[in-house]
Amino acid sequence: MPLRSGPGTTRSGTVGEDLDLDAVVRHQVDLHAGRHEGRDDRLWRGRRRDAAQVSLLTLVDHSGSATGKDEELATTARAAATWLAALGDLGISSSAFTFRSHGRWDVDLTPVVREGQRLSSRGCALLAQQERSGFTRLGAVLRYGTRRLTSRSNGSRHVVLLVSDGFPFDDDYRGRAAEADVEHALTEAADAGVGVVWVRPRRAERTAERCLSATPQVVAAEVVQRPHELTAAIFRATP
Repeated sequence: MPLRSGPGTTRSGTVGEDLDLDAVVRHQVDLHAGRHEGRDDRLWRGRRRDAAQVSLLTLVDHSGSATGKDEELATTARAAATWLAALGDLGISSSAFTFRSHGRWDVDLTPVVREGQRLSSRGCALLAQQERSGFTRLGAVLRYGTRRLTSRSNGSRHVVLLVSDGFPFDDDYRGRAAEADVEHALTEAADAGVGVVWVRPRRAERTAERCLSATPQVVAAEVVQRPHELTAAIFRATP
């Protein structure tokens, strides 16, 4: 089912050719929050020739760098769950993985939602897991996202949603070398036609700010209240 937004589409309505991504996410956030009064059910757009389909892969950081930030962890998990539930409730194919690493040869990616599936109770529990461990070999994770989207997705535009503190660190992976690796991974993604959106904490390390400075960014805490900002960032990210 196509997702449309931005230039090349007509205004939202109760019928149309394509789902309006902005309206869909706002609608589902209202439902999950129990806001029924005044809810807008106009979820569809007409399509002009330049509209484009978007395929999404969400990567959620479960490394130890987030340990102890309970409120921020809960907010990030809620933001990711809200987004994934909004897509799944409408039968829109997406996928999501948590990630952590323990050195060059041990980068762990655990599936939360696979293509064509809905967010399950197990997936929600994985997102909300408070006990996290390991490190953040961010370049390898971004390369995995690029390969998965370009090899498995049918969308004409591909976007990775990186839900992370953005701090690249692992055994023998730190400092300027790690930053350069992330920058190279982002360049490789762009060359492959994959955009990256950073769903970030309100305050991030300077290292993360530097190596992810070129990516569209959305603060995780704001995704739940203003999901249209994430939608806009997605369309800014598509090459």
